[in-house]
Formats: sequence, C-alpha cells, structure tokens
Amino acid sequence: MSYKSYVSSNELSSIEEDTEKRSSTVEVERNSPEDETKGMAEGGTRGWLTIAGVFLIQFSTFGYNISFGAYQGLLCQVLSDKILNLSNRPPYDDSWDPASFIISQENQWYQVFLSHGIGTGLASGIVYIPTLAVVSHHFKNLRALAMGIVAAGTAAGAAVHPIILNHFFHSKIGFHNGVRISAGINTVCFILANLMMRTNPSPKTTTKVNVPLMSLFRDPAYNFMVFASILSNFAMFFPGFFIQLSAVLRGIDRGTAFYYISMLNGTSVLGRTLVPLLGPKVGVINLNIICASGIGICIFCLSAVNSTTGYILFAVFFGFISGANVAIVAPAVASLSERVEEIGARMGVAFALSGFAALFATPVSGALLTADYHWDRPIIFSGTCAIASAAAVLAARFFVVKRVGSHRV
Repeated sequence: MSYKSYVSSNELSSIEEDTEKRSSTVEVERNSPEDETKGMAEGGTRGWLTIAGVFLIQFSTFGYNISFGAYQGLLCQVLSDKILNLSNRPPYDDSWDPASFIISQENQWYQVFLSHGIGTGLASGIVYIPTLAVVSHHFKNLRALAMGIVAAGTAAGAAVHPIILNHFFHSKIGFHNGVRISAGINTVCFILANLMMRTNPSPKTTTKVNVPLMSLFRDPAYNFMVFASILSNFAMFFPGFFIQLSAVLRGIDRGTAFYYISMLNGTSVLGRTLVPLLGPKVGVINLNIICASGIGICIFCLSAVNSTTGYILFAVFFGFISGANVAIVAPAVASLSERVEEIGARMGVAFALSGFAALFATPVSGALLTADYHWDRPIIFSGTCAIASAAAVLAARFFVVKRVGSHRV
C-alpha cells in the first residue's frame, strides 16, 4: 500500500506545502524576547575583541585586494606576452591565504587566474558576511559604530599594503620574496583574528525558526536597499582604480600620483569610523542617502581636476565620503530586520547580489574609458549610478518611516 493511502488528502496537502516552504527557508535558532535582550549586550570585552579580529580580517582581505595596483605594473611587464589586459580584471580578486604564496611562483596566465582570481577571490568572499554578522550579534545601539570600525580595516589595509608591496618589489627583497613575506604577514593576521573572534553566547531558551528567503523580497524597503547597494558598487570603484592613471596622463609626477591611492584609502579610515558615530542621532538610512549623494558629486567633480592640488583634494574628499558609505550600508541593511535572526540572511542576500556589480564595475568603467581615454564616459556612468543609489535609498526610507513612525531611521 502506498504512503498516500495512510493519510487524508488534506493532511497530504499540508505535508507537501510544509515541505515546499522548508526548501526555500533558512533554519535558525530564535531566542525568546527576554533572552534576546540579554544577549544583545553592548560590546563587552568579548565584543570589542571580536571587532579587533574582524578588523584584521578586513585588513588582510579586501584591504589587500584594493592594493592590486602594486601588482599590476610588474605583472604586465613580466607576463606581457601572456596577459592581455589585467587592468580590466574584477576588483576583488587577490587576498591572503595559500593563494598569496602561489602568486609568488606564477609565471603563466593560468597561474595568475587560479591565484588572483579563483583562490583568493573565494577566500575573501567566504569570510566576509560571517565576520560582519558576528559583529552584529554583540552590538545593537552601537552597531553602526562597530561596523564602521570593522570597515576601517579595509581602508587601513588599502593604505598600508601598497606602500609595503612597492617597497618589497623595488628593493633587494624582490617580487617573489616580497609576496611571500606579505602573505606571511596576512596569515599571522588571520591566526590572531581567529583567536580573538567569538560569537555571542546563545541563551539557554531557544527555539528553531525558519527565515523564508523569498519573504525578504516582499519588503519593498529591502528591495530598494539591495538595488541601491548594486548601484553603489557600480559607482565607487572607478575613482580608486583609475585615479593614478588619470593623474599620470594629465601630467602629474608619477611618484606623486602613486600616493593618491594611499591618500584616498587613508582618509577612508576616517569616514568609516567618524560618520557612523552619527548613526544613533541621525539614522543610518539618512546617512546612507547623504553619503551616496556625496559620492556622486565627487565623481562628477573629477572631470574638472587637472592639478596636483586638485587630485589631493579629490582623494581626501572622495576617500572620506566613500568610506563612510561603505561603513553605513551594512547597518542600514541590518536595520530593516524585524528579528536578530534575519540579520545574517538579509545581509548575505544583499551583498551576494551587489557583489555581481563589484565584479563588473571596473571592467565596465574600463570599456567606457577605451584606449583613447574618454574620461567623461566612466565619470558620467559612475556619477549617475551614485545619484541613482541615493534615490533608491530615499525610496527605501519612505517605507521604513511609514512602518516605524519616525524620521530618524
């Protein structure tokens, strides 16, 4: 006798419907309201050590990724007959871990692809969302500040790594040993980070709950925030990857132009740490609108920059406002969660989708620039994406204000 003969049609329908729902949900542990409040202590020793650990991870992954300009010149010279266009590679493709040691041995195209592209790209992506989520478990009112400190790790790494790498590459240490030493430094950072990071201890009273992934997209505010994140990624990477080339082609001394990237990323540290302090008073979504608009204005101003002073001012202002935007996006997305269990799911889906924009942003800018260097095209494209991102966050704000009844969101 078949299984279906033992149950009524209504029971069978209920079982099938429950099975279908479970296939599109994520099962998490939900604390009772009282225990959830107890578990959301503001920091403590465990929380601040976790921030320090995640800071080191960001320093050694995405901070290292943005430093790719230090590799580009040498790789193009050594592998020029095998690598046709490294400048149009995805922005987040090299990092720490064993892949960095592989880089030191590469002399063929497939080795560059495996190390810079597959190995280190996966390493960076795998650790990104879990480290952001674990910080959210330790903070609520100070979550924006915590995220800002974490995001500053990327900017700090992007300011320090280019100087270290160029010093290694152009000294007696050389390229191969320089990469090995750099990979060793990053590995030590990861070991320390894993020793410092801890999840927030789960209260004893917990129940299993499901977070339906598709239900996230029934929230119009969340949809607009995801769309804004995608547009923001299309906008932000153009200046950081092309400011040095732009300066050199416009007659700025090459030695001076190199430090524009470090200036931009150095001031980004201030934006990532100072602006989130305003989150509790102004609201993270409100700050996101201001920062996205500021990015668009700065990018449009780049078309008028043609002097050393101009590039320094651009690097300082754009670095600060873009760093603030990066730090604000994560807590802005997290603020849409009705329960703490949703934070990881909301952030994971949002950053996975916006990650595709980061993958194509730099190649699109390079294609618009062309070999004839039409700077107005990528400037208009990136600036427009930034302004559109601000508009999308503004639309999300409308729904959030309507839901919570407050303009400080």
